Amino acid sequence: MKINNLKENPEWKNLPCSKSENCFHCKCKKQFDSIPREDFIVKEFDLDGNYIGDKVISEITLYTKDKDEVIGWSF
Repeated sequence: MKINNLKENPEWKNLPCSKSENCFHCKCKKQFDSIPREDFIVKEFDLDGNYIGDKVISEITLYTKDKDEVIGWSF
């Protein structure tokens, strides 16, 4: 899997864990850990909703904000 915009050392990793329910470090780690690392398959449909076939997703692009927090990804 190719992951565009993936940083080796995102800024949030340097922040301490506050050991609270609203810990920014832990929130960022959970979001980072949810990024797919292996190729996956999605079903493709035409505009009328008819099944076309399966497509292997082998590349995604990450979207980040403050301190390199991952807020989403697309393929």
